[in-house]
Amino acid sequence: MSGGIFATENLDLKACFMKKTGFFYLSLFVCSMIFMGCCWKTSRQNAQIGSASVLYGLQSHFSIPGPGFVFDVLADGRLIGVSGNGLFMETGLETRDFNDLGPLPGLKTGPYGPSFLKVSPDGTRFALGDGNGRIGIYNINSMASEWFAMPHFDAEWADNTLMVVSHGEFGEPGRLSFVPLAGEKRVPVTLIRNIGGAPAGIAFDSRGNLFTANGFKSSGPSGTGTVKYFPRNLWQSAMRSHSPLDFEAQGQVIVDILSGSSLGFDHRGNLHVGGSDAFGDGKDVNFAALITRGALDEAIRNNVAVDPTDAHAVHRFDPDKENATSRYILNFNPVTRELYFFSDNAVYVYRPGVIPVSGEFSSPAEPREPIAPRPVSPSRSPGTLRVMTYNVCGNFLADTRLDDTFARIFSHVAPDIFVFQEFTTTMASQLPGRLKALLGGTWYVFGGMGSGIYQTMIASRYPLVLTSRDTLPPSDIRGITAALVDLPGETFSRDLYLMGFHLQCCDSPEFKARRQRSADAAMAWIRDAKTAGGAISLPLQTPMILTGDFNFIGKAGPEITFTTGNIKDEAVFGPDVMPDWDDSHLKDLLPRDANTGKINTWPGSATDPDIRYDRFYYTDSVLPSVRGFVLNTLNFNEKQLAQAGLKKADTVFASDHLPVIMDVQFP
Repeated sequence: MSGGIFATENLDLKACFMKKTGFFYLSLFVCSMIFMGCCWKTSRQNAQIGSASVLYGLQSHFSIPGPGFVFDVLADGRLIGVSGNGLFMETGLETRDFNDLGPLPGLKTGPYGPSFLKVSPDGTRFALGDGNGRIGIYNINSMASEWFAMPHFDAEWADNTLMVVSHGEFGEPGRLSFVPLAGEKRVPVTLIRNIGGAPAGIAFDSRGNLFTANGFKSSGPSGTGTVKYFPRNLWQSAMRSHSPLDFEAQGQVIVDILSGSSLGFDHRGNLHVGGSDAFGDGKDVNFAALITRGALDEAIRNNVAVDPTDAHAVHRFDPDKENATSRYILNFNPVTRELYFFSDNAVYVYRPGVIPVSGEFSSPAEPREPIAPRPVSPSRSPGTLRVMTYNVCGNFLADTRLDDTFARIFSHVAPDIFVFQEFTTTMASQLPGRLKALLGGTWYVFGGMGSGIYQTMIASRYPLVLTSRDTLPPSDIRGITAALVDLPGETFSRDLYLMGFHLQCCDSPEFKARRQRSADAAMAWIRDAKTAGGAISLPLQTPMILTGDFNFIGKAGPEITFTTGNIKDEAVFGPDVMPDWDDSHLKDLLPRDANTGKINTWPGSATDPDIRYDRFYYTDSVLPSVRGFVLNTLNFNEKQLAQAGLKKADTVFASDHLPVIMDVQFP
């Protein structure tokens, strides 16, 4: 994963919007991307009183002024936000129109824009995380700023002179640090350590009690979305003594729901929770939650966590009907008492007392016209097969707002075979029909092992046989999705064996070891396929293509195995193998952007992406004539876009990855 509101964190949820930058934990999520929280803004005058929840109903929605928008509430109730490096301010209370005030001095955001914007309790300053390892403190009137280095996911003002920031490196325990803002020095000091996963949102209630969560489980034992409560006297004592609290051993579990990456309170003390656990059991996705004040008080009083399935204690909201995997960021306006639900490019506005909180709160989505096929890419010579690998960040089919975007991309490229990563499992039954509507013909599909709500998916114009979801010995939790494509003999000289990968993301010793295990397993499987007997046997000289999102980062290791067949764990996977049929190495295709010559594929929001996650390896001894390209519509000029039937931002909006294509000319 991950726009700037989602922070640039190394999470395989991708954040789709914020995955894999290496600065901090977004993504995943995601694009694929865990989502950061927008702030609470509850003044002491609006003390959280009363034990009953406020009944909210959907009033309206509005579009954000730019991609990656992060926002908060000014003292007068207007919204202030940042998109890219630019500042936007609402023209008046509840107008939903924004003045573009131009670039903010000193701001240079990361690839997904800023991570958070938080207005101070007295309304005179705001803190801005640039998504690039720095935090700036701005004077709202003069826009003068001071910056300090600080990795960050979310942040919150404890008071006008103290800020608490969540941060961490992916694969390592997350933490919270406090940063004194009085005086001249900005030295972060750890406040809570040993979050058994990713950092998440931060919220203070009106009494100064602190709430935070495990945003994405790694070491645990707490799980994704475990929200904990730290009483004011406890965290303040830890701060004064510089003795950090232990998230796993201290604090009180309040609820386990979603990812807790967005936390805050409304004026009655109801706790709102956002985010998504897309790689969990599939239950904590596509809604946001409001934990009632009464349930919260009871949980604290009895030291018993709130039951997330209790409809009286936990109210669920899903206003975005066009996305089956929505991930919400929530924010509360104490002046208008509106609760904002941010999803994709829209903000849904709820007000108390409109209708009871019980079920769904938006009108059904308008019925959509069937998508008409668009002009396809230029014809290819007979005997050429086109394969596309694409991490779709869960968006294809699941988010109907992007139907036209994907239609333009797929119609332009016109692949014969797709290898999707992060394909939303519940959309599988719709896939053959959608591809037929776009590209014509009959489509055969095969889905790999589930990983939360996602799976790797092969879709082909030609029948798929010898299908398998993993190797023997097994690889990793996502398996290796493989099939023999049964190609018509009158057009193609041989069939094609295809292996689809979505390896574990991010730069930590544990995750690199998991990628290495998958590489070892793939080579052992190829050794088996090349020899008679065993779990799989291929006809001699059957071309093999290995493709997908390999997530290679850090020092080389697994990528060497994928080319050379040098197996690291021979005790489990057997001896090394020369993987090509002529006992040579596999070839790394190295497709390039035709307009820039660049080979990197992530993030898709950049004209010059940083990293090459998406790859093709193949047996070049039997596939001597191949070529490939990376599709990045940001690098098309207007004439190229018109000829291709594409729009400038198509690959930006579709996913955090770029599609990569391989053309194979069979001998």
